[in-house]
Parts: sequence; C-alpha cells; structure tokens
Amino acid sequence: MTGLVNTPLWQGFTRSNPEAASALLGRQPTGRAADESEIAAFAAFLLSDESPFITGAALAIDGRLTAGF
Repeated sequence: MTGLVNTPLWQGFTRSNPEAASALLGRQPTGRAADESEIAAFAAFLLSDESPFITGAALAIDGRLTAGF
C-alpha cells in the first residue's frame, strides 16, 4: 500500500466505498490522507536550492507508512 492523497479520485472512492476507504485509512499510521499541497510542498523542496545534495535517493512521502507504527 502507498500513502493516500486527498485527490478528487480519492474523494470519489470514499463516497462510493466508505467502508473500504475507512479500512484503508485505518492502515495509514497518520489516520488521514495527505493533502495535495503536502505533496506539492515536498516536490517544491526537492526542486529548491534547499536540497542540493539530495541525489539518487528514494524518499517516501507516505505518512509514515514505510516506517511502521
């Protein structure tokens, strides 16, 4: 499972499958889906002068999912 992001697709899924959406959120350590702006801020950071030495890395933005509980 990957981190969940609160997009129109996710919102449609939660409306049509509330029990499944609740189960997925229950597996998310933060208990919520990421906001689109959180993903955008992460991308902006990687593209900024603040991250010049980050190269060839696999960085997770998944609400602590890969780090566990």
